[in-house]
Amino acid sequence: TGLFFVSLGVALFFRIKKDLRFAFLLFFISCGIILNPNCLLLAIPLLLIFLAGKWREPGAMLFSGTGAFAASILFCFSKLYYLYHPLHDYYRIAIPAFSIKRFFSAFDHLDEFLFGNAVIILGLMILFAVLLYRHHRKMYFIASMATLFLLIISLGFDRINGSFPHNPVFLSKGRMFLAVPLFIGLQFALAVKTCKWFSRKFTAVFVYFIVGVSAFPLMQHILQMKETTARCMKEDCCGWVKPVDELKTEAGKMAQLAEKYRAELFVFDWYNEALLYSGPLLANNKFKTLFTIFDRRTWLFEEEEKRPRNGFFLYDPRKENLERISMIVPGIICVKENYPCIYFVPRNYKVLELLKKAGFPIRPY
Repeated sequence: TGLFFVSLGVALFFRIKKDLRFAFLLFFISCGIILNPNCLLLAIPLLLIFLAGKWREPGAMLFSGTGAFAASILFCFSKLYYLYHPLHDYYRIAIPAFSIKRFFSAFDHLDEFLFGNAVIILGLMILFAVLLYRHHRKMYFIASMATLFLLIISLGFDRINGSFPHNPVFLSKGRMFLAVPLFIGLQFALAVKTCKWFSRKFTAVFVYFIVGVSAFPLMQHILQMKETTARCMKEDCCGWVKPVDELKTEAGKMAQLAEKYRAELFVFDWYNEALLYSGPLLANNKFKTLFTIFDRRTWLFEEEEKRPRNGFFLYDPRKENLERISMIVPGIICVKENYPCIYFVPRNYKVLELLKKAGFPIRPY
C-alpha cells in the first residue's frame, strides 16, 4: 500500500508541469509513509532528489508543505477516531525497539531479508552510488547512501528482524524491503541519465542481465514452495498454515451441524485463525465464527452483545471453560467427539452475556 501511494505521487509529479505537482508528490508520499513505513526506502531518496535546489523557491515549498499538511490532517482524523473509540484499536503494534545484538545477528542471514540475493543487491546499490559520485552527482549519491544506511540500520529493529527462527510464509522478512528493487531501478535510471558511457546497447544488455538474475531466486522459491509449506505446517509459525482441503472438510462438518441444530454461531476460545476466518467463506456463509480472545472483527462483539441466540456451538473449548459453563447451562451436549471436539449449548441466551458469566476471557470492545 505504501509503495503504491509513493509511485502514484511520482507519476503525478511527472505528469503535472507546474509547482502544483509538489503538492501531489508530498501528499501521496506522506500517505504512503503513514500506511506502510516500508516505502521509506524509496520515499527518502525521491524527496532528496526532487526537492534538491528547491528550498529557495516559494511556490515549490508552499505546495510541498500543503501536500504534507493535507496528509497529516487525514492522519490526525484517523487517530482522533480511535481516541474516542479506544476499544476499536485492539490490534496495536508496539513501538519498534532497536537492539545491537539483533542488528549484528541479521548479517548471519541477510539473504532472508533481501530475497535470497543479498550480495548482488547490496553490490548493485554500492556500485550505482559510486558511479553517481564519480560523475559529480552529489545529491544522487547522498540519496543512495541515505537509503543504504537506512536499510542497514533497520535490521536492528524487532518489527523487521523478529524472533522467528525461520522465515514465515505470511510474514516474510523481506516484506519490509519491497522498495529495494524499485530503488535500484531508480539508481539505474539516474546512472543512465548521468553517465555518457551507458549506451543503449549496454543498457539493454544490463537490463536483460538483471531480469535473468532475478529469475533464479523466483524459480528457486517456486521449486521449494511445497517444502516450505510442509515445514510451516509442522513448525510453530507466525500465522496458521493449513491445507485448504482440510479447512473445507472441517467447514463442511460445521455447516452440517449448524443446519442440524439450527444454530449458526461457533465460539472459539483458542487460536485457530485459519478456520476462524476462512471457515464461513468455505461453507458459503452457512455459519458464523467468533474468537473471544483476539477476534479483530469488533462489530461482531457489538452485535452479539444485543442478539439472543437459540443455541450456539463451542469449538474445541478449553477444559476449564467448558466445566464452568456446564455448571450454568444444563444439557450441553458433545456433537462431535473426535478431535477437535464441538459442543452445543442449547436454549435461548445472549452469547456474550453467558460467556462472561462463565468466566470466558473476552477481549474489550
